[in-house]
Amino acid sequence: MFIIVAIFGLCLVFWYILSFIWGRVIPALIFIVPILYVLGFVLDHPFWALLLVLVAFLGWGAYLNYRKAHPTAKMQQQAIKDQEKAAEQADTQRVIDAADKALHSDDK
Repeated sequence: MFIIVAIFGLCLVFWYILSFIWGRVIPALIFIVPILYVLGFVLDHPFWALLLVLVAFLGWGAYLNYRKAHPTAKMQQQAIKDQEKAAEQADTQRVIDAADKALHSDDK
């Protein structure tokens, strides 16, 4: 009887260890390993790492410049909506300013 309880206890301990590893250790490693891999590359090859970062920033800037020069239809529609909203806000502000000026013109 003791052997059966001991085997069951060992199975439970093994299950708790596996659940801890699967729930805590594996997710932590998913974040830690790439960071350490990149850090190791930077420490081993600083020139190539800086060159890679420079190329990445140049590529990102070229992409942003291209995207600004060649807007998509969705971006154009959003720009039109933004202009209409700005015009409405300007009209509303103009009405508020006129009303405020009319109210305070009697104070003088």
